[in-house]
Amino acid sequence: GETERGLAELREAIDIGGSVESETITHLTIAEALAKEGEYDRSKAHYTTILRMADPWPRRSFRAEAHCGIARILSDQGRRHDAIREYERAISMLPSYAPAHLGLGIALHGVKKPQDALDHLREATRLDTDCAEAHFWIGNIMLNARRFNEAAASYELAAQADPKLAAPAHCNLGVRLLKAGDVDRAIFYLEKSVQLNPNYEQARQQLAEARRQKSVSADDTAQ
Repeated sequence: GETERGLAELREAIDIGGSVESETITHLTIAEALAKEGEYDRSKAHYTTILRMADPWPRRSFRAEAHCGIARILSDQGRRHDAIREYERAISMLPSYAPAHLGLGIALHGVKKPQDALDHLREATRLDTDCAEAHFWIGNIMLNARRFNEAAASYELAAQADPKLAAPAHCNLGVRLLKAGDVDRAIFYLEKSVQLNPNYEQARQQLAEARRQKSVSADDTAQ
């Protein structure tokens, strides 16, 4: 298909040669494309090639990106602790690389280390204030800690940086508020989620449940 043809052209570019920088970028592009196709071993081979290339090229940012690419593959394979080590290698190589802090924060959350996760997610937002995914995950962690106002603030920052995250952010907050028994606030956020994405089935279902609970509560009060 088109993906394979594109990869063949990129491999041809490597064979023809060029600057080390352009070759590194080509390896990164191929690795990312293969990972999206689920071709993890082939993808990892291209990332590893970058890490084995001699100094001074590729730049530290490319090497850090390669470590992060391997880490994402390991995460997809359920090897979270191995992924954490790769993210840590990326950070030791380039401490100012926001995607590495983001990835490490998400991975640490996955192994139930919320405070460590928060530290790296906050560092990601310090390095890149528009890192929407980091704000979103901070919101998730605040939500798990029942710190609803802080969760709402983080979700708002995520939505500002990436509007596509607004609907799931409002839905997450609404669902958790509903479980906490705060039905009115749950309805408020779930309605916002459905307004942003009328086809968001989870938000629609939870909104219906919240309205049902409010109706039952009103009937009980009237009796």
